[in-house]
Amino acid sequence: MTKKHFNRLVGHRGGISYLPENSLAAFQEAVKMGASYIELDIHFSADGEPMLMHDNDTKSMTGKSHLISETQSDVLKSLRLLHNGKMTKEFIPTFAQVCEVLSSSEINLIIELKAPQQRDFKEVDVTKKLEFMVSKTVNLLERYGMVNRAIFCSLNQEIMRIVNSGYSHLGIQTIFADIKDPDKSIEVAKNENFDFVGIPKEQYSKTLMGKIRQSGLKVYLFTIENSQQLEMAYKDGVDLILPQYLDASYVKR
Repeated sequence: MTKKHFNRLVGHRGGISYLPENSLAAFQEAVKMGASYIELDIHFSADGEPMLMHDNDTKSMTGKSHLISETQSDVLKSLRLLHNGKMTKEFIPTFAQVCEVLSSSEINLIIELKAPQQRDFKEVDVTKKLEFMVSKTVNLLERYGMVNRAIFCSLNQEIMRIVNSGYSHLGIQTIFADIKDPDKSIEVAKNENFDFVGIPKEQYSKTLMGKIRQSGLKVYLFTIENSQQLEMAYKDGVDLILPQYLDASYVKR
């Protein structure tokens, strides 16, 4: 694989098969490999701290069940991460820790903000809660000089509209994805000036790629699982490709 091709790959939660996902070690290893992008997931703790975790509960990654939205960040930070069922030396990181570690590199971040569960809102206004999440995340990017290296995505469309309407002037790029209706994704992304259309591999086709290109948009394809899918994405000129792992045999340089 050429460096040009490798630059189009995104480290999925770090993308390192032998390290725990969404861990500082995985992100640092992706940087060492020469990756240009890593994708990460953020949930917010009970005290309003953005924490790195794909699920809203810590059970699968730590062996201990804590709803992130109902747990203080100090407790979450003390939990060690599992990998293939074995305990590692890695702990759940905060987004601030991630920014601090990666700020000296040239890595770009694709940040997936996870929507809170309905019970998390209680008496809190939904829009205000989402605006707080976005603002807190952007403020950390600004603090560590990484704001112009960030691409935001979320399956919560209100989150994406908050980012796109309020923060695009900072150089932040945005991905819009309606996983049930790719044509709607194209329409909304074009009309509301998003940068990318996110397409799951199950929906991808060269015809759909052409529609996105004709709309003046870029393509973010997820999640690639074999060499055939990867080769197709390269040949079609997909802008950003999210494979399951960066170090799998089908993506080695």
